[in-house]
Amino acid sequence: LKDTLTTKTLDAIQNSDIKLNIPKTSYNFKNAQLATISGNQPVTSLTIPVADDSYSVLSNLTLIFGEHNDLISYSEFILTESEQNTFKMQIFSDDIKTYEEVTNLKYIANAEMNTWLSDIQEAYANTEDMQTYGLNVPCFLAVSGAGATVSTLILKLCGAPCVLAPPACAVCLGGIIVVGGGSIIAAVTQCWE
Repeated sequence: LKDTLTTKTLDAIQNSDIKLNIPKTSYNFKNAQLATISGNQPVTSLTIPVADDSYSVLSNLTLIFGEHNDLISYSEFILTESEQNTFKMQIFSDDIKTYEEVTNLKYIANAEMNTWLSDIQEAYANTEDMQTYGLNVPCFLAVSGAGATVSTLILKLCGAPCVLAPPACAVCLGGIIVVGGGSIIAAVTQCWE
């Protein structure tokens, strides 16, 4: 399914059905991550990480597909270094800029960011508890083991999904952190209240 949806995404970009705000070559389509959310209307998300040092490794393209693999929506999460050496955050939903902020959070180079993300992946791999109702931010920060800047950026990008439901939150966090679906869902549910 991942290969099918990746090919479908590349075709949609080629046909201009998906309009990107950074070059297609900046994305690493070979490392796309797939997650499925079951429910009344099951959906599948495909998250394509950035592979260009001009952008923070937290940047990505996330697409949501319906139960018949029809594209429902897509979002680009773009993080770059501002002129003030802080993070500049842009979010585009279906090619419409929905959010832009030059934060006061000091920019972290990708090498250091990758170290923190490895720590987060390790923490997620070791969690199993299930809870419900909303993401407990202090718990998330403790479980993630990431620095305040990394955690704040992740929570800004995934704030709305992490208020709604564990599956949506897990898809958002999974797309940013780029880990396997099962371990990230376990981590999110550990900090869900």
